[in-house]
Amino acid sequence: MGAGQPPAVRAEPELLGRGQTLSRPDRDADHHRSGRPGGSVRGRRGRSRRQPGPACGPRRLRALPKLVVYTTTYAYSGPQTQLFFNLDTGVLQDLRVRRAVAHTIDLKALLAAVYFGHSAVSPTPVSVVHPTFHDSSLGPVPFDVKRAEALLDEAGHRRGPGGTRFPLRLTLNPFLEGRYGDFIRQALTRIGIAVDFQRLDLATYLTRVYRDRAFDVTIESLSNTFDPTIGVQRA
Repeated sequence: MGAGQPPAVRAEPELLGRGQTLSRPDRDADHHRSGRPGGSVRGRRGRSRRQPGPACGPRRLRALPKLVVYTTTYAYSGPQTQLFFNLDTGVLQDLRVRRAVAHTIDLKALLAAVYFGHSAVSPTPVSVVHPTFHDSSLGPVPFDVKRAEALLDEAGHRRGPGGTRFPLRLTLNPFLEGRYGDFIRQALTRIGIAVDFQRLDLATYLTRVYRDRAFDVTIESLSNTFDPTIGVQRA
């Protein structure tokens, strides 16, 4: 593979599921530009083709005798993916609205859908991977859609025509899983919040969120690093 050339992709039969093949099974190798899992990629001849579904995950990789799979978190980093509210947005200045958002997110379902179970709920800004600093007496906000609906009604945001209460602009750091944004959008839609999920490239994201503050809710990742006072305070 020369400079500027796309990577060579070779079939590894033991990693492919039954009946799965790469795009051209008649050839030993093929070249592709990278694409999102499950999305379209364009081959050398310019034809748009559908990638096969996830060929292997941690469970299947563990079955291979020559591989060791580690799923523990890199404690030095202590990464956390979080929802950040823009308090310049009028509707989000009400604590009841922010609590309603928290109540409508099923954290266990989120971990299963977005991270395939390879993650953990961290109820505080200090990650659970730092037991010396993390306060284990604090638990996450319970998943309670009825409570979320009641809080929004109490805050004066009753459902209008079509069941909508108010709109919100949602975005996320493009280095994070897009499934996370899809999950949050579906959760908030359930309680009547019309979510405009904006998928942005990195330059636009940084400009819109950190310079222009032209967002309502963003999904962002921060790391506690070796001492939470460094990673937490910068948030």
